[in-house]
Parts: sequence; C-alpha cells; structure tokens
Amino acid sequence: MEGVTWGLIGALFCSAIPMTIIHVAVRRDRLTDHHVTRRGQRWWVFLCCVVSVLGSLGLALLFSAPATLVWALITMIVGLAVVGIVTVVWTKASMHMFCLVVLILLAAAMISPWWIAALVVGVPMIGYARLALDHHSLAELATGAALAVGVTAAALPTMPTSFVQ
Repeated sequence: MEGVTWGLIGALFCSAIPMTIIHVAVRRDRLTDHHVTRRGQRWWVFLCCVVSVLGSLGLALLFSAPATLVWALITMIVGLAVVGIVTVVWTKASMHMFCLVVLILLAAAMISPWWIAALVVGVPMIGYARLALDHHSLAELATGAALAVGVTAAALPTMPTSFVQ
C-alpha cells in the first residue's frame, strides 16, 4: 500500500499538477497552446514543473520515502533543469522523447535489460507522432533523446544500490 501511495503522490506532483497549470494557463490566455510552442512562454512552464516536483521531493523527505523515490525525484528535477535550459537558451528539446527514453532506460536498469528493446518501438512511434503533429523537427527529437541518455547516464551511478541490476 505504501508504494501505491507514493506512486499517487508522485503522479499528482510530477504530472497532474503541471498539466493542470498548463491547461489553466491556456484557458486564461497566458499560454497559446498546451504544447507551449512559443519560446518566450517556456521558461515559466519549466519553472512551474520544477516547483511542483520539488513539492513532491519535500513530502518524500518529510515522510521518509524510499531512497529510490527520492533519487528519482532528484533526477527528475535535474532532467527538467537540463531540458529547460537547453530549450530556453538554444533549441526546443522534445519532452515527449526525453521522458520516453529516460523511462525505458530506467526500466532497463531497474527491472531488466530487455527493456532496451522498447526503444526500437517507442522512439519511432513518438518521433512519428511529434513530426506528424508538426510540433518538432528531427533535431528537436534527437536533442530530447540525447539529453535523456546524458541525464540517465549521469544519474545511474548514484542510484541506490537496492535497485542496481
């Protein structure tokens, strides 16, 4: 039951709250669209996401969450910061591609190396969808994937040993 509770808290702070903020901002004309296609609007969206994940991290630390969850939340904050800086300063990195690649790489590290095979299906599927919607270029998709590999490679050596394969 504890794992379910932490999963729900994580889902709330790391997904539901940021998406709600984005949708409310679109309805109030603070954002042009929920994909945040305008460069000048991106910085505060990343900031809201980081603050929300920090809220989750604060609860995790306050209530002695499992070490792996704390590690994952810190890794998520670092990932958001890296992608946010690259997106605001240089080029838009695909968050969809970033999240997909990170999740698959973490599943491969924590569950089974066979999860790497999911990249063969997931990367082209997300890539095609983002290109078909005309929300990303190939370079932006590649940037998201490359940042995911970099952040994951940097984070894995610090992962709590209870989950290292």
